[in-house]
Amino acid sequence: MYKTIVNGSLLLIGVAFAQMTAQAQKTETSGGMEYTLHPGGSGGPATEYINIIRDGKSYRMVRSRDKIREFYVDDRRIPDDSIAHYQSVIKKIDEEVRIDRERAGQDKVEAEKDRSQALIDQQQAELDRQQTMIDRQQAEKDKQIAEQDMQQAKMEQQQAFRDQQQAKMDQDQANKDHRQAHSDQE
Repeated sequence: MYKTIVNGSLLLIGVAFAQMTAQAQKTETSGGMEYTLHPGGSGGPATEYINIIRDGKSYRMVRSRDKIREFYVDDRRIPDDSIAHYQSVIKKIDEEVRIDRERAGQDKVEAEKDRSQALIDQQQAELDRQQTMIDRQQAEKDKQIAEQDMQQAKMEQQQAFRDQQQAKMDQDQANKDHRQAHSDQE
């Protein structure tokens, strides 16, 4: 099952890296972080855009070739020579992105397992449906055979009754013939 990610987890960040296309891959979460990756054109380096809100402040970072190209705090651009003052915040952001990537990778693996299990379940459901149809058809045949057997038993019962009546009539006739033969002898 899908794991719930809290505190700004980036659910599809691994997918963004695994499926780089010519278009930008974007993942947004309600936890206060937005991550966008634009693959570089013509095999050039990818550009990362990270927006995050932490401790009541808004941070925005643009990174290319593992170098921070732009850094903003509360929509105010920090000069390149002052970015080092924010190294502890940048490390926390990078760590959060790293954790989110790991979680996204785990979620991707889990989602693939779930998809595979869903496919297996779907195939099993189809087999079950087919077996139910076969069972239903067999039950219908069994019902028809049972009805035929009941009709045959009823006919045999009626024949047995007729045979019994005939045997009684034959017995009565034999008794008559016996009496007649006895009376003819006298």
